[in-house]
Amino acid sequence: MKLIVHRGAHEVGGNCVEISTGHTTILMDVGLPLSFNFDDEIENVLPQPLFEELRSGKKIVDGILLSHPHLDHYGLISALPESIPVYCGRSAARLIRISQLMNPKIALPENLQTFESKDHLQIGDITIRPYLMDHSAFDSYAFLVEVHGKSIFYTGDFRGHGRKGKLLDRLAKSPPHVDILMTEGTKIIPDTSEMFATEVDLEKEFIDVIDKAESLVFVTAPSQNIDRIVTIFRAVKRTGRKFIIRGDVGSKTIYEGACSCRNCLTFLEAGNERLYPDRSK
Repeated sequence: MKLIVHRGAHEVGGNCVEISTGHTTILMDVGLPLSFNFDDEIENVLPQPLFEELRSGKKIVDGILLSHPHLDHYGLISALPESIPVYCGRSAARLIRISQLMNPKIALPENLQTFESKDHLQIGDITIRPYLMDHSAFDSYAFLVEVHGKSIFYTGDFRGHGRKGKLLDRLAKSPPHVDILMTEGTKIIPDTSEMFATEVDLEKEFIDVIDKAESLVFVTAPSQNIDRIVTIFRAVKRTGRKFIIRGDVGSKTIYEGACSCRNCLTFLEAGNERLYPDRSK
């Protein structure tokens, strides 16, 4: 088994990792650098010579795994040959397709294959097990990659202070056998006493702010951070207010909705896409 880090070893974001055997080659993430300006050309930030070899046919890749729907992990997908199979979390794929309304040049291929955390993927002689992780991006995964009795665990991006923090606790208590651990290092700190506010903590802070407000309360939040939107929604519900959410791209409304204690979690719609089920029925 051969491991090549094409980008991500010396910077945060822009991840692109290759794992190959004598018979199979896969890529884990093909991300844009965080420094990328959308006025720039994507061609100028491609990890080379990898993309040249893929486009010319000199290198064959049997599958691309996307860990989560952040551009620094999937933003170069449109620059690759469409013939390469792409694998992505089922809900993450839906979220990325909604995001295409804002970034039409960065689109998922039609031959996309989706998975969930219970699935096992087989690409040639490489076996991949996705692990659902806690992260600000919805439907984020780590990957356990196994080849001929050896294993690599690629964490993707993760955290432990979100609404799915127990996933990290569960993994730490019962980890798989791992020969090589590849972990992200965005927030590596020597002093573990420097902790981050949990979504539960933020919910309490939102409640305090909303309770003190005498009129309308306006909140902006990253549209893909579903945990944060849920935190705001829960705070609104607990203060007896009405939750209204709306998102537009130009003149096109991509999601809108209103929520009260009686009719909850009926928001985040785009066409026929619904990230949260309608539980009012």
